[in-house]
Amino acid sequence: YASPTWQPYKPSSAKYADAVDFLGVVAALRRRWLALFLCIIAGTGGGYDLGHHGTKLYRSTAQVLVLTPDGGSIGDQVAGTQLTSNLVATYAGLVNSGTVVARTISKLQAEGVNSPGTVSALIVPATYLINVSSVSPSPRIAQATADAASSALIDEVAALEQGLPSQITLHVATAAGLPFKPISPNTRL
Repeated sequence: YASPTWQPYKPSSAKYADAVDFLGVVAALRRRWLALFLCIIAGTGGGYDLGHHGTKLYRSTAQVLVLTPDGGSIGDQVAGTQLTSNLVATYAGLVNSGTVVARTISKLQAEGVNSPGTVSALIVPATYLINVSSVSPSPRIAQATADAASSALIDEVAALEQGLPSQITLHVATAAGLPFKPISPNTRL
């Protein structure tokens, strides 16, 4: 028994034998213009609505300065500087630790804020600065959360450094400002 051989489909009309040309595309668009137009209007309107009526989020940032311990000799000062540069990343990571979060929440509750914003920390490259940022739907809550988180970080590092011979200290370099423009949604258009 011989099996039939497979052969590709060849249209019988010479009109469809070639690939779709420009005039064929134009003819298809002319036949379907209403559906294409309605899809463009729906997509543009939906994108505009989503971009301009979504939940607005605000970011506020406080800066914390990490200070090196005072050393008597130049060697002690160099060692303190190297130690501090290594610990800046560790201290920035503490912002989302359980104890710092608990301190932040208790500070915010004392101010009457019950729903804090989300907190993150970034190291400013080649400096001893830590940017403590908060994002919230309310500009005032974002500002209060960033200030409370930076204060809680300072308290936690002071508790960790207590009793050590050369203590590294943290200080607020710049308090969090009140944001006026939302960071999301991006409504530049």
